[in-house]
Amino acid sequence: MMKLDTFLGGLLNSKRFWVALITLIVYIVGLQVPVVASHADQFGSILSTVALVVIGGYSIEQTAAAWKGKPDTPQAALVDLLSELIASVQQTPAPTSATSGGAVASPVPPVSTAAQG
Repeated sequence: MMKLDTFLGGLLNSKRFWVALITLIVYIVGLQVPVVASHADQFGSILSTVALVVIGGYSIEQTAAAWKGKPDTPQAALVDLLSELIASVQQTPAPTSATSGGAVASPVPPVSTAAQG
């Protein structure tokens, strides 16, 4: 379970959180101004649109930064994936069975060739 201080630390360092919080505060304060309050629905739509565009921009920026270290072509991505898979399989010890003296037990029971009936 995530600790509260870790969650709050991540939240308080988030640009998206601050944009959303400031947008909410500006909307609430804006409703106190009579001229803005008479057009609250339009003010809210414009404010939320601007906030969502800014938050979307931050998301695109973060995604682009995350993709910088990724392979350029699908073939390179597949080679990297297979290399990681082979390395992890080579590091994993083979399972053993205590009753068979170290041999791996077959997951499928043997089939009897004798006629049943």
